[in-house]
Amino acid sequence: MQNQTRRKPHDRKPHAPQRPLNREAIKAIAILTMTLNHLSQALLTPGTALSTALTDIGHFTAIAMIWFLCEGFDYTHDRRAYGGRLLLFGVLSQLPFSLAMSRGRSLFLAGDLNMMFSLFLCFCLLELLSYPLSRGTRAAGIAAVFLTSLFCDWFFLAPAYTLLFYRGRREHPGGGFGSATDMRALTAWLPALLLQPAWDITSGLLSAAARSGDAIGTGSGAAGFSALCNPTGLPFLGSLLLQTFFSALPQAAAMICIVFLYNGKRAARGRSFSKWFFYVYYPAHLLAIGLAARLLLR
Repeated sequence: MQNQTRRKPHDRKPHAPQRPLNREAIKAIAILTMTLNHLSQALLTPGTALSTALTDIGHFTAIAMIWFLCEGFDYTHDRRAYGGRLLLFGVLSQLPFSLAMSRGRSLFLAGDLNMMFSLFLCFCLLELLSYPLSRGTRAAGIAAVFLTSLFCDWFFLAPAYTLLFYRGRREHPGGGFGSATDMRALTAWLPALLLQPAWDITSGLLSAAARSGDAIGTGSGAAGFSALCNPTGLPFLGSLLLQTFFSALPQAAAMICIVFLYNGKRAARGRSFSKWFFYVYYPAHLLAIGLAARLLLR
């Protein structure tokens, strides 16, 4: 990675109209939705209406933070420091993340690496895309990022969002400022919004098919398998589509906030505080939630 002087942030562009949300305001919304998501995963019973709703609300966070990662990559004055912060806080956040997601299990069985590692992988992907590499080298690097993401939170989706946003920002720089540019910015966002529903529907169908196959293997699942192929399967399919629709709404809200309401500016005051607050809050809130879960789920 090289230290490079980046072009000035677009909050200094004179043509950007006045809009109600600056970067810190949208990140504050993302922090709230992330916290609700983690509270749900750590403390609530999976599958209940409340748990599902709060988990889905967190879908606002990942896609918004990846957009801001792509934006920050363009405007940072020191890419090495930027990537280093993501990696550092990924390491610092892993134990709190495991504590929060373990639900009483061993910390080493708590699941994925945390979202900071996902963002670091997305940062590495942006580095790959920004350097003049051969097509084969770049393809191998992108494949390596996607494969590594399998061990991280928001695997596959996070680097896929990054690719779409990188391409959209290069084709339509300044997207989100002015009515014509708003429409062009949607060329990056609309495919991104379709990824999560496609992922949910595919994984839901494969999971149902696997459960039916297991039941058939034990001699009791013919009806379960046929449920996917005849009218008795309609309730399952309808439920899957309804859940997919509601899980996509927070991402649509993120798109509206960033494309139509974001003014491209940072907060007028406390920029340094807000910058570090977002980094420190992530492991701190996970630690608090994890400790609360250990006490309440005994």
